[in-house]
Amino acid sequence: MAAQFLPASLQERLRPQHGATLPAPRDAGAHVLYCMRTAYRSAANPSLETALRAANELRVPLLCLAVLEDSFPAGLSRIGMRPTDRATAFRLEALRELQPEIAARGSVLLVHVERDGSRQAAAQSLAARARLVIVDEHFGVEPHMSFADKVRRTGAPTWLCDCACTVPSRTLPAQALVGGNAGFLRATRDARRARLAATPLAPARASAAPPPPPTWHLDLSGEAAVDEVLAAPSRRDTSVGRVARTRGGPRAAVARWEAWVANDGLAGYAKRRNDPLDVCMSAYVNCGMIDPLRMARDGARVSEKFVSEFCGFRESAHLWCLRNPGAYLDASRAVPAWARNQLRATDPAPDVEALARGASGDAYWDDCQKCLVLSGELHNNVRMAWGKAIPAWHGAVLNGQEATPATRLQAALDLLVRLNDTYALDGGAPPSYGGLLWCLGWRDRPGAGGCPKLRPTSVIGRRGVKPGDLERLARVRVDGSEPAKKRQRTMESFLSSPKSVVG
Repeated sequence: MAAQFLPASLQERLRPQHGATLPAPRDAGAHVLYCMRTAYRSAANPSLETALRAANELRVPLLCLAVLEDSFPAGLSRIGMRPTDRATAFRLEALRELQPEIAARGSVLLVHVERDGSRQAAAQSLAARARLVIVDEHFGVEPHMSFADKVRRTGAPTWLCDCACTVPSRTLPAQALVGGNAGFLRATRDARRARLAATPLAPARASAAPPPPPTWHLDLSGEAAVDEVLAAPSRRDTSVGRVARTRGGPRAAVARWEAWVANDGLAGYAKRRNDPLDVCMSAYVNCGMIDPLRMARDGARVSEKFVSEFCGFRESAHLWCLRNPGAYLDASRAVPAWARNQLRATDPAPDVEALARGASGDAYWDDCQKCLVLSGELHNNVRMAWGKAIPAWHGAVLNGQEATPATRLQAALDLLVRLNDTYALDGGAPPSYGGLLWCLGWRDRPGAGGCPKLRPTSVIGRRGVKPGDLERLARVRVDGSEPAKKRQRTMESFLSSPKSVVG
C-alpha cells in the first residue's frame, strides 16, 4: 500500500487524482511537493501532515507551494468570472501568516501569484522533479480540479487529501445523500462521533532542509507585501477590492470563532441562528483557515443543533460535488428533473451591472447585494432569500440565446454563480455552491405547483430588518462608519449579540 507509513487517520483522507489506487512515490526525485489550494492553515492540516511524513519517509525535503491564478478555466470564464483582488488579498493575508509557521516546521512555503511578466508554470516545474505530490482535495470544483490535473499530467504521483470534512467524503457512499440533511446526518453519525472523539495527531516536522527558493517566489514578510502584489498589473478583476477589516488567515479565523463561543454563541445557537445580521465563519471555513474538526468538537460539547447544520449542510455538499465533478456549473446535471421547467418568460430583467450594484428595484434584495459588495459576507439566512430572487432575472445573461427551459435554467445558475463568487469571500467552495443550487431545487422537495418553494425577500423584514440595515452594518464592519442615529441602538445590538456562524 503506497501510504502504509501514514497513520490511519491520514490514510482515510487520501485518494488518487487519477485511477483507482494511490500511486506509489517515484524512486527518484528531489523533493515532496505539497500544493496548498483550499487548506490555508498549518495547524491540524491533514495535507501538510501527510506531506511532512512522506518527505521524512523518503528522506527528501518538503516544498510547500501556493499558486494564486489571475484567470479561470473555461467553465468559469464562460460566465464572465475572473479572480478578484478581494479573494486574492484574503488568501495572501493567510499566506503571509503561514510562511514563518511552515518554516518553523522545517519546510518552506513558496508563493507564486500570476500577474503580467510572471506566469511561470511553477507547479508543473516543481511537480516534474517531485517524488510525490500532495494536493488539497478539490471535490470536483474549479479552478482546483484543473490545477490538480495539470500537476498529475507531469507524471508525478499525485495524492488528493480531504482537509474540509469531519468524515472524509471519499469514505462515504452515494446513499448518504438520500433523505436530505437528516438522512446525511443519520448515515454519518457514528463515523463523525468516532472522529470527533479521536486524539488529534501530533504535528510533524521536516528532517531535510529545503533548497533556496526559485526566483519567482514571493516573500510576503514585508508590511506592504500584499499591497505591492495587488498593485502589479494582472488579469484579475480589480474592481472588486480588498475588505480591509476582514483579514484572511488562521489567526483572524480563530479569533472570530473564539469570540463568538465566549459570547455564548454555541449555547444560544438554536435560538439565534437565523438572525439575518449575524457575523459568519463561512469565508474562513471554506478557505480552510480554521480546522472544521475543532469547530465541530467545540460545538458537540454544547449544541447538537450547531453540529447538525455545520456538518450536515457543509459536508453533504462536499460529497455531492466529489461524486459529480463539475456538475455544480451544469444545470442539466445539478437541478432535479422535477424543477427543470420552473422558469418562464419574464418582463425585461435588470442588466447584470444593475444587479451587481444592487439596483434591481427590490429594496430587500438590493440591501443584501450592497452588503455583499461592501463586506464580502452575507448571512446564510438572508442569502437564501437573496438567491431565490435571482433566477427570475435569468434573462440578464441569456445573451441572445433562444429562451428554452434548458437555456433559462442554465442562465439562472450562471447568474447565481457570477453574483455570488464575484463578491463573496466564501465563494468557490462546495458549501457555497450547495446553497446556490438549493435555490433551483437541488436536494429540496417540490413546493406548490411542483416548483421549488418560494422564499420572497420580504421574509428578511420579519426579523425586524429594514431595507438599508444590511448595508449600514456592512459599512460599520468595513470602514467603521457610524450608522444613522435613529438606528443606532438597534445596530449596536446587532453588532454585540452572539452571532450565528454557519452562514
